[in-house]
Formats: sequence, structure tokens, C-alpha cells
Amino acid sequence: METSTALKIFRDYQKPNPKLGTVISCRYLLDNFEELFGERDLESISSEEIFQFLEIFTENNFNSTKRYRYSQMRAFFKEKYNR
Repeated sequence: METSTALKIFRDYQKPNPKLGTVISCRYLLDNFEELFGERDLESISSEEIFQFLEIFTENNFNSTKRYRYSQMRAFFKEKYNR
């Protein structure tokens, strides 16, 4: 499945979330992820590439923010593999 398609499905899955801040924060992360990997097949993205993306994306963040971003990515991939 193309990454941009999987991200659209995940965003639709998140819509009922009552916490707008969570949705906005996750959208920010996933929009950047899609910018880099959107045209690629989701299966072709290695864990090393995801790790590098998170390292760069959270470079100047506090550790708590880094953990939160990791959790957001984990939720995306967990939902993808549970379908």
C-alpha cells in the first residue's frame, strides 16, 4: 500500500478523537512523514529510515516530546498492521 493512502486511512480513523490538540499534533508529524515517504510503498520503508526521520524531526525537542512523537508513529504503524 502506498504510504499516502495508509496515512489517509489513519487520519480518517483519528477523526472521532475529541482531543483537537492530539489530532493537530499528530497531523503535523504525519504530514512531514508523508512529504518524505508519501509516494513510496509502506512496506519499503525500513525501521532505520523511520528512526532517522524521528531523530531529525525531533532534534531540538525535549525528551518527552521525542517519546510522544515516537508513540504517534507507533500508533500509525500499529493501526496499519492491525488491518
